[in-house]
Amino acid sequence: MPMITVHGRPNSSNVAKVMWTLAELGVEHRRLDVGGPFGGNKDAAYLGMNPNGLIPLLVDGPARIWESNAIVRYLGATYGAGTFWPVDAAARSLSDRWMDWGTIYLYPKVIALMTAKAPEALDKAIADVAAPCAILDGALADSRFLAGDELSIGDIPVAIHLGRLFRLAAGHLPYPNLERYFQELNARPAYRTHCLEALA
Repeated sequence: MPMITVHGRPNSSNVAKVMWTLAELGVEHRRLDVGGPFGGNKDAAYLGMNPNGLIPLLVDGPARIWESNAIVRYLGATYGAGTFWPVDAAARSLSDRWMDWGTIYLYPKVIALMTAKAPEALDKAIADVAAPCAILDGALADSRFLAGDELSIGDIPVAIHLGRLFRLAAGHLPYPNLERYFQELNARPAYRTHCLEALA
């Protein structure tokens, strides 16, 4: 069977979601540098697989999958059913909602932190992350990970941003459960490689 191929640059947070997922699942794969300074994502051959011309793109046999959360769901269902991808629909809905929440609610606030230049803009961005951090802290009060005691698809789009969040808002995150969660993630080699080092 052909090896899974990921098209994308490693310092993209959306590509990092996919690379971290593959590493956690122990799935053999390769990555091709595409996008940003590498280009290639507007070539006709690439657009034939991903009409948006964005990264990442995952190729697994005949499957051509784009949109990072869709790729994570595909990998979970195909290679991690039972733990990383809960089989029970109700349990899986908890992972699914955190996936959507991380993308829709947390990600824009982290981007605002990353792009804030003026002191007042940075102060506002730090203040704006308080609400999502409080939500995460509450969710993690009685749960090791966001959807239970095992890492799942629900953690990926949230945890991918925590390195940048803790770095840019250092000293302003009085959330002990979130801190514990982040430190536990730091102990995972795949997280360190694909989320902390690649996105530094």
